[in-house]
Amino acid sequence: MRQGPLVSIIILNYNGKHLLGVCLDSVIAQTYENLEVIVVDNGSADASVEFVRNNYPKVKVIANTANLGYVKAANQGIAYSHGEFLVVLNNDTRADASWIEHLVRTARTDPAIGICASKQLNFFEPAVIDSTGIQFFRGGYARDRGKHEKDCGQYDLKEEIFGAPGASAFYRRAMLDDIGVFDEDYFAYCEEFDLSFRAQLLGWKCIFVPEAVIYHMSGRTRAASDERFLVFYVERNRLFTIIKNYPVRLFLLNWPFLLKYEFDILMRFLKKGEKEVMSARFDALRHLSGMLAKRFAIQRRRKASIAMIRQHIDRERRHP
Repeated sequence: MRQGPLVSIIILNYNGKHLLGVCLDSVIAQTYENLEVIVVDNGSADASVEFVRNNYPKVKVIANTANLGYVKAANQGIAYSHGEFLVVLNNDTRADASWIEHLVRTARTDPAIGICASKQLNFFEPAVIDSTGIQFFRGGYARDRGKHEKDCGQYDLKEEIFGAPGASAFYRRAMLDDIGVFDEDYFAYCEEFDLSFRAQLLGWKCIFVPEAVIYHMSGRTRAASDERFLVFYVERNRLFTIIKNYPVRLFLLNWPFLLKYEFDILMRFLKKGEKEVMSARFDALRHLSGMLAKRFAIQRRRKASIAMIRQHIDRERRHP
């Protein structure tokens, strides 16, 4: 597609030189041509920056001298970019050639569409789903819709959903100007859950686009080698998201499920001695005043009714 608005693809990288070739080759091969490609490198020690500059001269590079974290690096790329639409893309991905074309075509059908989610498939097992969007549950947590399921066409309906996974989320810049970018207190993980929640509260839509296919090497990032890092930030940032975004009435309607989640976490701590789940809660308390100030700013601008928000909340599955 030759005509159309500029799309900025922001690829975040930390010691991912071995991944960048596959990712960048698929981005450059897009049928949608009006692209700006930016690599934000978080102080890699594996010559990632030199690899990009030597092999992809048209790709813009932001070379940080230290690891700023996923969130700050993403915001850095957003501020540097110029596109009417933008994607924050993981480096461990490979996109179908028409990926961006399908996303842009969908987003342009309705100015209220602020986010689009792709069909993410497992890079190594393409018949297996990695994510078809963010699911939001009554216990106040998010999961990837369809993860680990065999792709049998069960998610081939273009539909409105809660949010898009961070590995390949597509955003309208006008929405980010309205709701704000990623919250840098998160550092890493759940930042897309928070951003999707804020988008819903302010009346923006997220659409799942099944024709937009991307393959994700899930688990090839830092979390694969440091499970404690993941647990701490996921648990702490989940609490940040609840404190900031839950309207009081929604909290009152869901408190039994929120309480059950906390009980389950306590049992997990007692059985496994996983201290990160508790230290995450102490750290959330340490940031409480700042999160409450953000809550005030978010809630006073809320446009969506509780009924509108609840239609995107899923019931927890019962395990056999």
